[in-house]
Amino acid sequence: MSYEDSGGFDNDDNQSSQVPKKYRDRNFDVQNLIPICVMQAVYAENTAEDTFKIEKVEINMVSLVGKVVSVTPKNNRISFTIEDVSGKIEVNLISKIREEVVEHQYVRIYGFLRRWKDQTNILAVSLKKVTDFNEITFHTLDVIYSTLYLRKGLLPQESTKSAYTQAKKSSYQSQPSSQYVAPSTSNTLDDKVVDSVKNTISNLSENSSTGVRKRTIVESLAGHYSEAEVKDAIDKLVDNGDVYCTEEDFFKSN
Repeated sequence: MSYEDSGGFDNDDNQSSQVPKKYRDRNFDVQNLIPICVMQAVYAENTAEDTFKIEKVEINMVSLVGKVVSVTPKNNRISFTIEDVSGKIEVNLISKIREEVVEHQYVRIYGFLRRWKDQTNILAVSLKKVTDFNEITFHTLDVIYSTLYLRKGLLPQESTKSAYTQAKKSSYQSQPSSQYVAPSTSNTLDDKVVDSVKNTISNLSENSSTGVRKRTIVESLAGHYSEAEVKDAIDKLVDNGDVYCTEEDFFKSN
């Protein structure tokens, strides 16, 4: 089995192909980014090759905040160990990400869970340094909220709005109110597409000054929405002022 077959990296220099094809072809749910802690990653149920469940719900992309405790540069990637209060896990960072990984520094990563030689690890497709340590606390709250959501469904809005969402808006403006947003209750497919595209742009462009490429957005939502639907949703978000174009075919959230 080649390394690419086991979760390695494509050689294509195009930004949209930095994520291995088998991850781009996953059956993405409407909300495909879930905040987790290390323990949830380690004990996630591996139901099939690179298919995982947490709280009996299939997950795709995850977000994790922790401290880098060791770094091991390798030929085509950077391998490092990240730690939070629940444990440690190995992370492999795609080589085209030009972000320096420094020991003892807190970082936020976005990526996919993988199973290799009976060990769970994370393939990171995005990384940013944590500069405000409130982000660590707020990520913990995100993990608690999303875990309860996966177990019990949508939480009462009044109780979470005052104690949680408002605290985030007032104390940490640069973070969204929750990394895991309840699916749209609208009955129209158009609104669901727009909500999902808006979420995807916000999450994937968070640590980039140029934003995220349109092709990457389309491929992230492949399997749920057609290319035309995603592009129409991007146009609508631009018209509404929710996202803006930084350069040709690159978009970022306001």
